Amino acid sequence: MGIVVQFPQSFLSKLAAREHKYGLGPEDCASHAAVPVSTVEPDYPTNTVAEDSVILYNRINKQGQVTSTQVLRDVEPFTATTITALKEWQFVPGKEDGINTDSAVLVVITFRHP
Repeated sequence: MGIVVQFPQSFLSKLAAREHKYGLGPEDCASHAAVPVSTVEPDYPTNTVAEDSVILYNRINKQGQVTSTQVLRDVEPFTATTITALKEWQFVPGKEDGINTDSAVLVVITFRHP
């Protein structure tokens, strides 16, 4: 499953929370990959004027926890802040024939400069 995220720009004034909650996920599906139900925006690094996308390959276990992260597109200084934020994400675990299973999630976070 791939997830492409572009949050509101973190360099703007804080009009909304950095954490986002979503529905409980695809409860009616017998088979699906892990789905995020809570995400946290990565911080836009201070003293940076750039824009690019970080791509992470993540393994999600049967309990919906990120067990490993592999950086597929490393863009410093954005990679570190993206990994830090991803550690706070919560997932509904993947299912296969109605049984929780490990699954993979590809996360793409795009940063835009002010």
